[in-house]
Amino acid sequence: VESGLPSRSGDVWIATNRGLFVWEKSTGEFQYCVGEEWNLDPTDMKTLLEDQYGYLWIGTWSSSLLRYDVEKREAHRCSYLPELRSSHTLFQDDNDNIWVGTWGEGLVKLQDPYNEEFISCVNYRHIAGNKHSLLDNIIYAISEDSEGRLWIGSRSGLSILNDPDNPNSFTNYTP
Repeated sequence: VESGLPSRSGDVWIATNRGLFVWEKSTGEFQYCVGEEWNLDPTDMKTLLEDQYGYLWIGTWSSSLLRYDVEKREAHRCSYLPELRSSHTLFQDDNDNIWVGTWGEGLVKLQDPYNEEFISCVNYRHIAGNKHSLLDNIIYAISEDSEGRLWIGSRSGLSILNDPDNPNSFTNYTP
């Protein structure tokens, strides 16, 4: 089990290295959510996020980011964005922006994430020699403080994004 997510409906979604499971509140039982019925493959899933519209966002180890429509059982894969190949952690900020912490590609902010044809992104990366860039390109955790700043936990330490419009506005702390 990589991640668990209690949904607003009361169901609990479970991401595993063999795909997605759901514990249904109505039945008290688990279902394995892969195959033709669910339109999902048994992919190594790392992280889950339920957005304000009820979509389930699924970060995978090497199969990109998925936006899953639970009601229609349709998966929309962001496979055309190489930055999202290994989506390791997900976060939605107070402004409803969706952020993806990747394994090797840094921090990604999704632009127009509900556009069926083309989602774009802004990539925040570690730049050697730039003390105000992201500290590392392997991201473990994302959170937001009361002032709207993002706190990024990485393999190398902590980065705080002071201005989301400036990819070189990080304050970094290392052990």
